[in-house]
Amino acid sequence: MLKFLRKYNTWIMVIAGSLLMVAWLLGQTISELGKRAASGVTIRVDGVKVPHAEWADSMNEFQFIKRLFGDGITKDVLNIENGTHWYMLATEAEKAGLVGGPTTGRNFIPAISRQIADAIKRTGQDISEEALAAEFAARLEPTAAESRMTAEQGAKALARLQGVGRMRALVMMIPRFSDRRLAQTFKSIEDSVGIDFVFVPSDREVPSIDRPTDEAIGAFFAAHKDVKAGDGEFGAGYTLPPRMKLEFLMLDRAAIEKAVTVDPVEVQKRFLRKYPDGKVTDDTPELARMKLQDNLRREQIEAVFRAADQGIRSEVDKAVRAFPQDGRYWKLPADWAQKRPTLEQLSAAATQRVKDATGVTLPMPVIERHQSEWMPMSKVGAIEGLGRSFLSRGGRGIPATQYLFAVKELAGSNPAALQVGMPSDALTGATGNRYYVVVTDVRNTSPPDSVDEVRPDVIRDMMQIEGFRRLEQKTAAMAEKAAEQGLEAVAKAPPTVGVVAASDLPIEKATVKLDRVSGTAVHVPDIDAEAFRNAVLAAASKLDPTKTLDQVPAMDRIVAVAIPKSRGVVVAKITALNPVTIENFRARQDFALMGSMRKELDPKPQDDPYAFETMAKRLKVEIPKGEIDGEDAVKKKPADAAKSEPAKSEPAKTESAKPAA
Repeated sequence: MLKFLRKYNTWIMVIAGSLLMVAWLLGQTISELGKRAASGVTIRVDGVKVPHAEWADSMNEFQFIKRLFGDGITKDVLNIENGTHWYMLATEAEKAGLVGGPTTGRNFIPAISRQIADAIKRTGQDISEEALAAEFAARLEPTAAESRMTAEQGAKALARLQGVGRMRALVMMIPRFSDRRLAQTFKSIEDSVGIDFVFVPSDREVPSIDRPTDEAIGAFFAAHKDVKAGDGEFGAGYTLPPRMKLEFLMLDRAAIEKAVTVDPVEVQKRFLRKYPDGKVTDDTPELARMKLQDNLRREQIEAVFRAADQGIRSEVDKAVRAFPQDGRYWKLPADWAQKRPTLEQLSAAATQRVKDATGVTLPMPVIERHQSEWMPMSKVGAIEGLGRSFLSRGGRGIPATQYLFAVKELAGSNPAALQVGMPSDALTGATGNRYYVVVTDVRNTSPPDSVDEVRPDVIRDMMQIEGFRRLEQKTAAMAEKAAEQGLEAVAKAPPTVGVVAASDLPIEKATVKLDRVSGTAVHVPDIDAEAFRNAVLAAASKLDPTKTLDQVPAMDRIVAVAIPKSRGVVVAKITALNPVTIENFRARQDFALMGSMRKELDPKPQDDPYAFETMAKRLKVEIPKGEIDGEDAVKKKPADAAKSEPAKSEPAKTESAKPAA
């Protein structure tokens, strides 16, 4: 070895020197690249550039929050518009001393889960906040890793989010009330009036209205196609909700149960293991064997389902293993719809795996395709079997519709981890069937392609609106009739028009307060309008409290209001006055204070000091193009883009600001 080293000493020195030179130059290059990265373009706050490392950490936090909770929750529930907004909010909360450490962040998970669960429940979907909290806690570490963060950094981001919530909550404590003002405000909120009412719908006038022409239908559709249903003066709108096309494979539990054969020898073995001496104390031997046989049958059925699931997953894994992943999602090629395994292939794979693993011949799975129309959530929920199925996750059952419409292409990244073109996790039906669903295409909220998609709705709306206009002209006459003859006269059905026979309308009961109409009557939602509530409370305020209501002139107790969005007229009779007492006020002072502050602040979302536009203006934030959330370019209006100079930083601009959470 020494001879070799001496012989080639010169060459070794030359090579070693070259390697040292390369290493030295490479180190300089890496250092220079690091310097360049550290001096990268970020936003400016009051003319001072935010350090790149600080900006990058904040953007990682924002991506972490979006991945953990989903894009929709981040914007609509947490009211964080973008990454720049998050940086401003979190920085302000830190400066205010409202941010704790990682332990505080972890402890915040149940509270934020409650807020998100409440928001989801308001959409009519049932969800367990405890299960949601458990899911978020379990996903904290992997989601942090996806966002190039440690678990501690992820927990710290949650602590900063809690600090932002505390900062926004402080705004609610700004209003100050004197005793007199607080009592007056609470009285205006809590005073209530009991009523009997009749809601007269515009359908009463429709039989006498001619069908609109095609030209009129087209014009009405064009004027309302971009309007969301329920918006606008009469609630007419044809923008369609999120919808999808799908297909699914179903494993029929009843058919599998028939295909499974229970081995009597195995039943006897289990019997002897449980009752070695053959003596059964709680049942007869025959009944005990039947129970053991049923248990064994259930185990075999579950084994069939497990094997089928393994076969399906294996077939899908073979098809996607060549593609990269983006977190929990796959980066699928453009022609995936043609390359992906068909339901027939998945069925064959499941059948073969069940045969190999259990010896059972799997009954032919059922395949259904719903590709001919776009289906909103209501139609998916109406599919027999599938519509009532659910996904078992985290100790709770997630309805199929909620799970499917959380597909990434509609809802963004979220805990469901479902994406278009990939089979869903197994859904369990009400009778035990298993469903594997492939969402083949989606469309988010958008107008219909043509009037033909919604023609019946357009015709109905046009005729009802015309009927409402005719009915509105009769409002005063109906009030007089109610005063003279009672609500029964208003509720009485009109004479039959053609072959259409109307029935008497119901006389219902409700309670009216400043902010809502409450009650169990069917038409309470139809009459819960601000104009009607104000009219009832105004009429009630004029009544003499020293007299019983039967001593008050009938006309003074009657309120009739036309409600455009409900397309009808409500005629109501005041039956009870329920003023707030001083004892009630004293007993509920905390509630009175919170309710009064909410009344002061809620009508003024445009004054939210923590809205994106407001903060950007107050902090004098300059946002270079492409830096609004660390990834996406700033979206400008064409006019703004034309006026701006490419070399200059742009001030923050958004379409709208959302109120604080």
